[in-house]
Amino acid sequence: MQKLIKVVKDRKGAGYISTVILVLVSMMVLAVAISAFSLLATQLKLTRFANEMVGIATVCGGITPEVAERYNELSEETGLSPSVSWSADWLDESAKTVQLSDTISVTLEMDTVIDGLGDAVNIPVNLKIRRSGLSQRYYKP
Repeated sequence: MQKLIKVVKDRKGAGYISTVILVLVSMMVLAVAISAFSLLATQLKLTRFANEMVGIATVCGGITPEVAERYNELSEETGLSPSVSWSADWLDESAKTVQLSDTISVTLEMDTVIDGLGDAVNIPVNLKIRRSGLSQRYYKP
């Protein structure tokens, strides 16, 4: 026991231990940074997704089958499947049509995690994007 205490109190290997700890900590910081960059890439994909969705909805003048088709295409392209909610001053609530120059807004929401430290630590993040545009279609009364 005395010999073990003597080895622990000896400072000859302290530089090596400090170096090992420094390398481990810097690798963990690097892993978290890479994970944060992947979160940023997901945010950019979601922003593009929202821009495309509101673009097709404004051209079509509402929520039409073309909008649902575009959602499926974008889901396949980006690998994301966010929840979608629409808001507008609907001309026809059942048909989800919007009159010319009225605003159509889309909100995309998605839950993801920052997993830079492996399975030990997963930080949940809720990504929410809101975009709007003006309807480009005129409906006769």
